[in-house]
Amino acid sequence: MRHHLVVLHNQYLNLLLAGEKRIECRLSSARRPPYEAVTRGDLLWLKLPSGPIRAVAMAGECSFRALHREGELTSLIRQFAGDIRAQTGFFEDAAKWARFCTLIWIETVIAIRPMTVRKADQRAWVVMDEMPWPGMRVAGRKGPLKNRP
Repeated sequence: MRHHLVVLHNQYLNLLLAGEKRIECRLSSARRPPYEAVTRGDLLWLKLPSGPIRAVAMAGECSFRALHREGELTSLIRQFAGDIRAQTGFFEDAAKWARFCTLIWIETVIAIRPMTVRKADQRAWVVMDEMPWPGMRVAGRKGPLKNRP
């Protein structure tokens, strides 16, 4: 089991907590996490941008798709839109740049007492070696930071 720090906006966190959003969809122009980095049973620590971790979720089935042809993303989204719950128009813009798609079915979501971690980079998805704790420093692209004395 791996731990993942997942940055997402409050509206999506609320939909996950309400059980209305059942698939987390991540798109990228390059092969980077979560693409092929998350598996069933992994824990997803859900963090607000510039805010605390507010919930933890368990990953269910995961699907990874390299988008080679025009229209592939549109076809995928049409199939799963009701469970992804993205803002109107988001995927229209994304079809121009997205080359990789990760779909993660969410099995369980639990709200937790807000927990602040120190994350200084812009990544929206970070694969971690261990579960987060209050005040934890999340590594930047240059390598791990020393967390404990």
